[in-house]
Amino acid sequence: MRSIRCLTTGLALLAMLPALAQGQEGRRFQNSWFWGVKAGNTTYWTTSVRHAQAQSIGAEWLLTRKKGGLLLGYDQTYFGSFLDMSGSERSTVNGNAVDMHYMRRVSALGIAFPREMGPIRPYVGLGAALNFIQTEIPAGSAARPDSVREQSSGAALLAMVGAQYQLRRMSVFGQGSVMPTREGFLLNRSASYIVEFGLRYNFGSSIEK
Repeated sequence: MRSIRCLTTGLALLAMLPALAQGQEGRRFQNSWFWGVKAGNTTYWTTSVRHAQAQSIGAEWLLTRKKGGLLLGYDQTYFGSFLDMSGSERSTVNGNAVDMHYMRRVSALGIAFPREMGPIRPYVGLGAALNFIQTEIPAGSAARPDSVREQSSGAALLAMVGAQYQLRRMSVFGQGSVMPTREGFLLNRSASYIVEFGLRYNFGSSIEK
């Protein structure tokens, strides 16, 4: 009889282990501050190029709750050569040539976590981005500096899907975004598509105890 009771107790404890593990994962994820670094690639169009590629590096801050969160990001995208960060890409303003060197982007998105898959957290996000392109008017171009400044910055919607894999305090994530741009912006021939991968670190609870 004692052996049967021990066996029953052991089976009950084994049955509880997945739930306990999921609870541990939840405590390491919910109501937390995450700081992250990332690298990515952007596919973009201008009046001069189609399906052009540009690489980026950036940092993120993620605040999580149980089913949602807030994601703030900063990125710098390099047109042309990423290795020496001195390349450029050609676009036009009112038909006149302009060289683009790099773009800074500041973004804010509301994030939803629709379900839990053990240590994996898929998510979707919707928000906005502010884009600022560093430009140069090449020799021989008749582009006006005031027109170039007006078309080298602008706000855009930003939609995102991604997933985060939890490894105790460190997490690995990947995400893809689409960013439509307005007319009168240097990247206005089509939406830009962004793919990013990176690491996030949990710095602890975001709720005072």
